Amino acid sequence: MPAPQDPRNLPIRQQMEALIRRKQAEITQGLESIDTVKFHADTWTRGNDGGGGTSMVIQDGTTFEKGGVNVSVVYGQLSPAAVSAMKADHKNLRLPEDPKTGLPVTDG
Repeated sequence: MPAPQDPRNLPIRQQMEALIRRKQAEITQGLESIDTVKFHADTWTRGNDGGGGTSMVIQDGTTFEKGGVNVSVVYGQLSPAAVSAMKADHKNLRLPEDPKTGLPVTDG
């Protein structure tokens, strides 16, 4: 069996996503330990290659009437209009060579 990949070698976006998902699991497990019901997970995706997330909801327990612990991971291209709007407050934002392409939301 191959050794699992060292997470420190992954792109920073993937490292951050893994951290946030671990924290979501820790939080939901901790809250479940003080209630009589479990969280229900709803996992979703944003298009073919734009991210996704997991919504975790707990309800009708003895401790919590209703609560949620959600994670959203979104990536893709900022439209040229969004880049122009951001440039108003971020003068040092570099524009792409072809302004019609927009900017990536993450560096992948």
